Amino acid sequence: GGRDWSGLAGSVLCDACYNQFMKKGTLERGKPGTLVRGAARSGLKMRCTYPGCERPDESRHFYPIDGEKKAGGRDWSGLAGSVLCDTCYHQFLRTGTLVRGA
Repeated sequence: GGRDWSGLAGSVLCDACYNQFMKKGTLERGKPGTLVRGAARSGLKMRCTYPGCERPDESRHFYPIDGEKKAGGRDWSGLAGSVLCDTCYHQFLRTGTLVRGA
């Protein structure tokens, strides 16, 4: 498919990841800042990167955050490069902080 596979040398990919790389040339799914649904089903292992997350591996939905996100009128730039689970994403969306009870 005209892709540079050298970065994946020695890796074992599931069918979903193999097809993703063949089509897009990357293992990244979706655009930055968009919902990634069914990560486990697609073979994509995601984890909430917020250190205070109580269940970083247990969300069904994950949100890769880029610094340009404007959802809820919040400034997401401090979270650029993070991946948030559904609970942490909605916590920040509602309150502007990831700290619970703040």
